Amino acid sequence: LLTDAPPDALLREAAASGALSTREGVALEAARLVAAPTITGPLIGFHSDWLGADRLRAAHPDRTLYPLWTDGARESAERELALFVTDVVWNGAGTFDALMTSTSSWVDADLAAIHGVEAPAEGWEPRDLGPRRPGVLTRVAFLAAHAHARESAPVQRGTFMVRQLLCETMSPPASAPPPLESEDLGSSVRDRLAQHVSDPACAGCHARIDPPGLSFEHFDPVGAWREDWLSGDPVDASGELDGVVFTDATDLIPLLADSPRARACYARRWYEYAIARPAQNVDACSLRTLSRRFEESGGDLRSLLVDLTMTDAFLRTRLDGAP
Repeated sequence: LLTDAPPDALLREAAASGALSTREGVALEAARLVAAPTITGPLIGFHSDWLGADRLRAAHPDRTLYPLWTDGARESAERELALFVTDVVWNGAGTFDALMTSTSSWVDADLAAIHGVEAPAEGWEPRDLGPRRPGVLTRVAFLAAHAHARESAPVQRGTFMVRQLLCETMSPPASAPPPLESEDLGSSVRDRLAQHVSDPACAGCHARIDPPGLSFEHFDPVGAWREDWLSGDPVDASGELDGVVFTDATDLIPLLADSPRARACYARRWYEYAIARPAQNVDACSLRTLSRRFEESGGDLRSLLVDLTMTDAFLRTRLDGAP
């Protein structure tokens, strides 16, 4: 979990000496591994998986409409995500709040153009992206991974927010709704999405998904900021979630970063990643303890990783073969 590799010599020695037979011994070794450079691989792997960044491999934005998407943009977006996550946890505050709200990142020439910042003379350099770019959800990897070729994808982006940041479960409709993307670019994304909300079979889920998804409408399919939709209409990214009104994602993201519910969901997703299966009823006690400790730590990501190794599901194996 913490190295994505076989045990190192020190861990083998701890096992041989019996030090790993106690929770205190496991915690001591886990803290050592979390402080080592080898933690970067698992950190990148989890966040790429959590954000659905693998969708980037299938992303093919229309370059006529979005010329900022270059041949190297896909690889650059993946590397930016890796550098950002590593920087937040390794060199930065190392908290959930920082992950969600930090405006710093690393860019090369391709990403500098998309982010609208000065490009480095060569290679990669750190940049402050400004208040329009709070946290990991405004990095190109997430935005481009959840987009169509010719338009943004508020349903995909909103579904991520509801399922992966709030841990809500939704069932797909019995019959698939018509695709949102349309050759008719004369109407805004919000106008077309309203067609789904008007359908009783779709309204229940879309009333929940659409507001957070639409909050990202200032970001086009490649992640660049825009003031207008392709229709020429000014972007309206406002909405309401759980009684809180927001103007766009730059309003909504800090609210979620400060939400105990979002932090508990993030801890749950790490738990599932650590034990390689979805959480079940039997995990309820472990999840409560994990989220409580994460909250008490101020959302410290490094402490969360150590606490994962303290859970029964991580420490114990059932001999009857049950999960």
